[in-house]
Amino acid sequence: MADGIKHLSSASQKIAAYTNDAKQSFATITERVKLTSEHSQQAAALTEEHFAVMEEVTASSEALAHLAGDLKAMV
Repeated sequence: MADGIKHLSSASQKIAAYTNDAKQSFATITERVKLTSEHSQQAAALTEEHFAVMEEVTASSEALAHLAGDLKAMV
């Protein structure tokens, strides 16, 4: 009977240790997911900024092309 109790106690301690390890692993995973989400949001914001700049460059290029056409017509 005493051996059974010792075995049960040992098993309970191992389960508690594994549970604690799992808890720590989940905490680490949660933190990494949060960081990944933040990085993804930053990348999305930078992509939007890049797109806006590209639109401005396109508009400027079109305006320059129009001016070049007007200057050519004047000459």
